[in-house]
Amino acid sequence: MNSKEIKAYNLPSDRKVIYHMETKPYVVLVIILIIGFLMFAINATLAIVISATMAYAIILLPSKVIIDFCEEYVILYNRPAKSDCMMIYYDEIVSWSYKKGSVEDELLFELIDGSKERVECFNRYKVRSILNEYASDKEIRIK
Repeated sequence: MNSKEIKAYNLPSDRKVIYHMETKPYVVLVIILIIGFLMFAINATLAIVISATMAYAIILLPSKVIIDFCEEYVILYNRPAKSDCMMIYYDEIVSWSYKKGSVEDELLFELIDGSKERVECFNRYKVRSILNEYASDKEIRIK
């Protein structure tokens, strides 16, 4: 079995990342920041609050990489040691499921050796489309 936990600095340098998921949604934050700037014409106080909050979130709040989807494998960065990651090859996935929760979503993998991996996740449409392409017919739908 090739899937294993490794140090992040040992990841192949020539990997081609298809989709990179972080905890900080930059696109949403920038859109709200732009809306904040546009609000100056309507309500300056509200515009300052929105703009300052979004600038704070973009600049000062920490961001963490959650998942990298590559052509041959997926990399999960949710390990206890921040320098560790789990590399899972698509052909070693027995099943996967995306469970939508009220507070957080989770992505579950079951591997051929019987082990299970779980990662907090978001953007289910993008995740499901990538996994349906690279690990097709392995999804288990959870209601």
